[in-house]
Amino acid sequence: MLLFVICYLPVAVIFLIMGVFQLRRMRAEAHLADEIARSGSSIRGTILDHIVHTQGRRSFYAISYQYQQNGQFYDGEQEVSHEHYVLLTDGDDVDLCYLEQKPDIAILVGEDRDDARMRRYRNAALGQFGLALVCIFLLLISLTFAH
Repeated sequence: MLLFVICYLPVAVIFLIMGVFQLRRMRAEAHLADEIARSGSSIRGTILDHIVHTQGRRSFYAISYQYQQNGQFYDGEQEVSHEHYVLLTDGDDVDLCYLEQKPDIAILVGEDRDDARMRRYRNAALGQFGLALVCIFLLLISLTFAH
C-alpha cells in the first residue's frame, strides 16, 4: 500500500506543478499582449519566413517578421493558426504593434493577431491537471483495494 502512495502521489504533485507553471506562463504572455495592445504603437513590418515546429504528431505554425524603428531593425516570431499561416506570404507587409520603451517586443495586430500559443498553454495545463487527477484516482483505488 505504501508503495502506491510513494509512486502515485509524487507524480500527481509533479503534474499539478507543471499545470500551474503552464497557467502562469499563459497569464504572463497574455498580460504582455494586453500591454502591447493597450499602450503599444503601430508599425509596419515585413514577413520574413514561415516556420513549422513539430512536437510528436502535432505541428505548430509561426511567422517570422522584421520591422525598423529609429534606424534599427528588429526581428520577431509569432505563433499563428494554420488557417492564418497559409494566408500570409513571405515578403508581404504586415501590421505590428510594439512597445516604445522596449522596441524589440512586438505582436501581430488586427486580423493578424492569433491566440494559438495561448490555446496550447491552456490545453497543456488542462492535460497536466487531468494526469494529476488520474494519478490521484489510481492512488485512491489502490488504497481502497488494499483494505
